[in-house]
Order: sequence, then structure tokens, then C-alpha cells
Amino acid sequence: TLQLYPQAHDYTDVYERYGLLGRKSLFGHCIHLSEREADALSDTGSVAVFCPTSNLFLGSGLFDYQRYRRREKPLRIATATDVGGGTNYSMLRT
Repeated sequence: TLQLYPQAHDYTDVYERYGLLGRKSLFGHCIHLSEREADALSDTGSVAVFCPTSNLFLGSGLFDYQRYRRREKPLRIATATDVGGGTNYSMLRT
């Protein structure tokens, strides 16, 4: 994506440029957000959706709930499942 949009700061910037951020927007995982990206999600009311089973199964990282909730501009957060990156549909069983 960033090769197609070299002027973009990050993936979130591309979505923002096309008007894809908003109260009805859900963004999966969000485990490596920059402060700029977190601000963009917060400013638009977008939701950061984390998938604990998938993230632990793949070893891709952990969602830092406290970081995102304690920010000056806290994020809206939801929990979900991602069976493509895990072994079951449970959001809590790892």
C-alpha cells in the first residue's frame, strides 16, 4: 500500500485520505499504531478492534489496552475473533 501511496505517512493516512475513517469504521488488530494513527482513529471516532486469540497465536504482538484508554485522546476499543489467525472462534480462549 505504501508503495502505491509514497506521500502517505502510514496505512491509516491512506484510509483517511479516502474518507474511510469514521464512527462506523472498524480497524482490526491495531497492535502497532503510531501516535499519529491513534490520534486519527480517536479524532474520527473509529474503533480499534483487537483479536487476542489471533495475536497470541501468530505471535504478532499484544494490544496495549491501557496505553490506548489512558491517552489524552482515548480510542474506542472492541474485542473480536479472527479464526484465520487462530484455532477457534473464541475471543478469550488462547
